Amino acid sequence: MLTQIRRIPWISLGLLLIAHVALGWFLLEPGSLVDPSFAKVAWVGILVFDLIVVGTLTASPNTYRAKLVRWTSSNEGRLFSVILLALSIATFLVLVRLFGYVLIISLSLSLARLDMLAAGFKDFPVLMVLLLVSTLGFSLGWQAHRWLRPPLSYPYSYPRQSGPARSNSLPPTPGSSPEQLPDNNPSSKSE
Repeated sequence: MLTQIRRIPWISLGLLLIAHVALGWFLLEPGSLVDPSFAKVAWVGILVFDLIVVGTLTASPNTYRAKLVRWTSSNEGRLFSVILLALSIATFLVLVRLFGYVLIISLSLSLARLDMLAAGFKDFPVLMVLLLVSTLGFSLGWQAHRWLRPPLSYPYSYPRQSGPARSNSLPPTPGSSPEQLPDNNPSSKSE
């Protein structure tokens, strides 16, 4: 047990943790892409992204090469590849900061996976450890941002501005003037 703990690449896992903490912090920034009410969607998205990256790193290069040759040999595959490349470039230009986080997380996942495989761990435990560290880092960043930032820094946390005083009257119907509507406001009735 002690030898397995010594074999764990702590530096790589620490970098992965820090990258996910930074992403969790970034996603709660005011003006960011994610509203805190969509927290579950962000969690699922990050886990799916991590699964895709680690899963693609697990497959052998021969599998990639065969699929790439088969994919680019058809017209539909070339068209889809060009569309995907154009979409990726447009996303990069619009969301440069988010693209940076995605790139850093992809590289840190790759480094941690390679270090763990070089230390002698099997694929499935590596996948579980990487997902655990990623989820822990993302939740730490998310919670640290929620607890360490002042509450007035969020535009969505301001109390609702009260609008004009509402009366209990019915809304005007199209074509009718407000003078023709009955006044149901109890404060304006005289006794």
